[in-house]
Order: sequence, then structure tokens, then C-alpha cells
Amino acid sequence: MPTTLNAVYNGKKFHFTHYHLNDQNEFISVDKEPTEVKLDELYRTSSADVVCFGHHHVIHHFKTKDRLYLNPGSLGCFHKPFASYAILSIGESGEIDVTLREVPYDNKQFLLGYLRLNVPDSEYILKIFHGNQQLRYM
Repeated sequence: MPTTLNAVYNGKKFHFTHYHLNDQNEFISVDKEPTEVKLDELYRTSSADVVCFGHHHVIHHFKTKDRLYLNPGSLGCFHKPFASYAILSIGESGEIDVTLREVPYDNKQFLLGYLRLNVPDSEYILKIFHGNQQLRYM
């Protein structure tokens, strides 16, 4: 799979990436306190109108004069049994509307699968990424 993907939808340029890359095309460390200023500096040479990214499981929705930055959150790797996602709509005048949603789902078998399959560091993963939800099933 490519590291990034660029596309044009309704005249708007989109840049998709798992997470931000440096000038050498390497993933940078997760910024735990991102800001519009930092993101604009990171994408200063980009012509994208919208930058969609993930990796950091927290929802990010920043709008600057240059572009929209969006991370809809983690799809399933969350401290509650919800999958988050975003819907982007582009109007005829180019305006972009973002709707953030969460959908509940039954994650019991998924969580217990870490233990059943003896996933390395499963206790750490379940604590950090899933908030120890599995404990209610044990």
C-alpha cells in the first residue's frame, strides 16, 4: 500500500496518510498537542485543501485559512465499544461540511481474542488502546 494517497473530489484536493511524514518521507512522532499552526507549518508546501490522517486515536478537526485537517479517531481501537468515523460533504460552492459519528458495536469477541490468541503484550495493548474493557467479560 502507498504511504500516502492524493485525490480530487468535487474540485477539492485531498491528501490521505496514515500519519504525518517529514521531508524525508518518514513518519514523525505523534504530536500529543497538535495545533492549527503546527499543522500548517508541517503542510506548508502542500496544495491539498483537506488532509485526512489517522494513527493518533484522538479525533482532530482543525480548519485554517489554508486547509482542513481531519482525523476521525480510531475505528475500533478506542476505550469504549464505539467505532468513530467522519462524513465529508462538498457543496457546489466548494464548502466542506464535516459530520463526526460514533457507532456502538459488540467488541467482546475481539477483545477476548487478544487473550485467546496469546497476542504479545496483550495486557498492555488492552489497557492503553482499549481501556481494559475486556475485564468486564472475564
